[in-house]
Amino acid sequence: MSRVRKTLVFWGIALAFVFQNILAGADDDGSLTHAAPYVPERPLSGEIQIVGTEAMQQLAVLWKRGFLAFHPDVDFGIECQSKMEPVGRTAPSKNVVRLIGHQLSGQDVAQSDGETRIETRACLVGQELLAAVVHPDNLMASLKWDPNAQPKILSHEGAMAITWGQLGPAQNSEPIAISLYGPDPSQAKYALFERLLTDRSGTKPAIIANRSSQEMLSAVGNDLGGIAFHSVARGRPTEVKVLPLTVNGTTLDPFSPHAVEAGYPLFRPVHVAAAVDDSGAFDPVIDQFIRYVLSRDGQLDLIKDGYFPLSQEQLHRQEIKLGWEVLK
Repeated sequence: MSRVRKTLVFWGIALAFVFQNILAGADDDGSLTHAAPYVPERPLSGEIQIVGTEAMQQLAVLWKRGFLAFHPDVDFGIECQSKMEPVGRTAPSKNVVRLIGHQLSGQDVAQSDGETRIETRACLVGQELLAAVVHPDNLMASLKWDPNAQPKILSHEGAMAITWGQLGPAQNSEPIAISLYGPDPSQAKYALFERLLTDRSGTKPAIIANRSSQEMLSAVGNDLGGIAFHSVARGRPTEVKVLPLTVNGTTLDPFSPHAVEAGYPLFRPVHVAAAVDDSGAFDPVIDQFIRYVLSRDGQLDLIKDGYFPLSQEQLHRQEIKLGWEVLK
């Protein structure tokens, strides 16, 4: 195909998507009226490699599919494994985009090839809500979330509760010990759960490790004292009971479409990170991909996979952080 024909095809695809977004507008999802549709600036070619956890595989696929609809000449690879390696331990490349599902640390934004430090820039792109799940016969109606306590959940007299009776109604004639199920230490979520339930003295919780989410749910479903934290993005489980959180007297359901705006507190952020050059700019292909992710199109992909998109304020903060003009 000639270069002129490729350009004409590109603009035909771009205009079709723009008109589709104009016609659909925000009627499909009123909460995204603040996010502008993605408008490609020019035809692109090059490479993108997305690296992340196994749980983010489907989200990466949705973003790949959406981005390639605009830029079919981009070579787009996905490598999502169960273990998330910190950015700093991976050979730096201008074409690698990392999906990071935890609060950023210095290790996440520092790359090195062994001789020189490679500057990396990261931005928030969405949120993954986590639901507390317990055995179906657990008598608790909800769990209290105390923002001033440590731990903020399952807290009893300044430490993590040992039995369910310390948190609410007696479950049985005999005390039932709390069994905390979670991912194994090699998985990205392990540090989140450990940090969430460590008390002020630094005592860390005993986590019964599981290799997969399904294994974790099955374990809780077979243990009257079991509890785990399940990703809302993976859907409401049927084999366990979901416990809402009570925050300042208000009970919040993590599966409510308005959970985030209502102030549901248990979530983990989703970031993307990539290397930048000496001027602080991304590779042109990476730059356009991140613009896509922060556009209405990319944020709708988040929703399709069960994640929550950025609010108008959050989106504006990312635009400022990246040094971009407001995305329109």
